[in-house]
Amino acid sequence: MVSTIGQSLNNQFIISSLQNRLLDLQNQIATGKKGRYFSDYSSLDASNSIIYRRSLEELDTYQETINTVNARITAMDDAMLSIRDNADEAKAFLYSLIQDTAPQTGMITDELSQHLESVEQRLNTQFGDRYVFAGSDISNAPFDSPATLDTNFNTLVTTNMVGTPTVTSIVNDSRVFNDMALGLSTTLTTASNVTARIDKNTDIDYTVFANDEGFEDVLRGMSLVANLPNPTTQEEQDNFWTIVNGAISLLESGIERIDEMQGLLGNRANQLDEKFSAHADLQADFSIFIGDSEDADITAATIELQDLDLQLQSAYQLTAQLNALSLINFI
Repeated sequence: MVSTIGQSLNNQFIISSLQNRLLDLQNQIATGKKGRYFSDYSSLDASNSIIYRRSLEELDTYQETINTVNARITAMDDAMLSIRDNADEAKAFLYSLIQDTAPQTGMITDELSQHLESVEQRLNTQFGDRYVFAGSDISNAPFDSPATLDTNFNTLVTTNMVGTPTVTSIVNDSRVFNDMALGLSTTLTTASNVTARIDKNTDIDYTVFANDEGFEDVLRGMSLVANLPNPTTQEEQDNFWTIVNGAISLLESGIERIDEMQGLLGNRANQLDEKFSAHADLQADFSIFIGDSEDADITAATIELQDLDLQLQSAYQLTAQLNALSLINFI
């Protein structure tokens, strides 16, 4: 009698192996992946996949930071453009009146007060819950005391209306007032710059402070005119226009400086865009590398599945034949 136990056990092992492999292939075809867990991959594929996925997560974080900073820069640039436009309009308005001998004081001061109020509001521009012109002091409005600004410049113009001012002296006297004397917050002067990490070895500084000289000159120029009293003598009338010319000079300086700041901020935005594009290219590459490590070859898996199915059918047939050769057939 020929024993079939060994053959039967070996065949059962083959069937089990074929079934396991068949299940793996079915999962690959269904999911498109080589396996469900890293333990299903080769050690090289698993290692590569982990490394590249971590790199992708890091790049995602940098991209989110870049998007956030770009949005803040856009808010800053819009506010700066508004401040510049107000300064430019105020300057043009004053130029249009400079030949008048008898100033319409109420109309002039009202016009400049409106521009000044708009500038003050723009200096307190917020993006989300942070003040964008406050540096690291993001929770405090950088401009918080219009009364201080008005008081100081009311005193200044009152003194100069009865003195012998020149355009130069008006500009110089105005620049004695800065920071808190212009109504800016007490915490702004101790605020530090704001930076963002946009790459493993790259930090970008995108700080614009509300106490930048350009903004301060705009505040000074507008405040000079907004606080002008009505002249009552020829001397005061002459001084009135001298003060207006000093204000125009300050507005021109402020506009020039704001243009410079916008240019610098534009350069920062370009750096962010370039870095974002570089990260996007790396992300595409890493995604390909992850695919090489994790993605199954569906065509190859389908062909192998068909071949295994045939092998499994043959193994089932062999099992049936071995079962027919059991001991009972020889009794």
